[in-house]
Amino acid sequence: MRFALPFLAWFALGFLGILAMAARIGLDALRTVEGAPQVSDTVLLALLVAQPAVLLAVAVAIGVAASEKVGLRSWLTARLRGEPPPLVAFPNVAGTLALTTALALVALVLDVLFRIAAPDAFAGLPGPDLALVPRLSALLYGGVTEELMLRYGLMTGLAWAVLRVTRGRAAPRDAAVMWGVIVVVALVFGAAHLPALAASVEPNLVLVVRTIAINALLGTFYGWLYWRHALEHAILAHAFTHGVFWLAGPLMAALAGLA
Repeated sequence: MRFALPFLAWFALGFLGILAMAARIGLDALRTVEGAPQVSDTVLLALLVAQPAVLLAVAVAIGVAASEKVGLRSWLTARLRGEPPPLVAFPNVAGTLALTTALALVALVLDVLFRIAAPDAFAGLPGPDLALVPRLSALLYGGVTEELMLRYGLMTGLAWAVLRVTRGRAAPRDAAVMWGVIVVVALVFGAAHLPALAASVEPNLVLVVRTIAINALLGTFYGWLYWRHALEHAILAHAFTHGVFWLAGPLMAALAGLA
C-alpha cells in the first residue's frame, strides 16, 4: 500500500485535469484538425484522453516510487503512507501565495514588454478565454496534472537519474544539482506550451521566445517550491498563478494597448 494508495490518489486527481482539458478542447474542435481519424465520438474521446493518461500514470509512478529517495516530498503521499508529512503550515502557504502573486505580476509585465517591443508579432493572437470550462481546465490540468507530470514525474526522475549515474557522489539535495534539474524541467515546461500556441496562431520567433521564457520562469519557481517545501506548494502556486492572470491580465493588456 505504500505505493498503490498514493499512486491511485494522485492519478485520480490528475485524471480530473485530463477530463477538464478534453472538455475544453471538445470533439468538434478535434475533428477540424487535418488528419484527425474518422471514428466514433467514443473512440475519439478515448484517443484524446488515453495519451495524457498514460503519461500521467508514468509520472505519478516515478514520483511515488522515487521522490523520497532524492529528498523531494509530498504531504499527501506521506499522509497516505501513515508517515509524518512535511510541514505545510499557514505561514509557509501564505508566503507561497505572496511569492506567486509577485512572480505572476512579473510574468505579466514581461508579456507587456514583449507586446510593446514587437506589437506586430502578436497580431491574431487571441485573448484568454474566461469561460467556465477553460478556467476549470487551467486550474485542474495546469495546476494539478502538469505539476504531476513535470515536477512529480520528470523532475523527480531526473534527480534520481543524477544520483544513479554519479553513484551517489552528487546528492540531489545539493543546490547545484537540484537547480540544474529544476531549470531543465522548467525549459521543458516552457516548450510544452508551444503546441497550444501553434493551435491558436501562426507562431513567430517573438511569440516562441516569449512563451518559453515566461513559462520557464514560472516553472523554475514551481520546481523550487517542490524542492524546498513540498509538491503541494508547487500545485497551489501553479493554480494560483492562473487566478492572478485572470484578475490582472486584462489590465496589463489594456496598458500594452495604450503604450
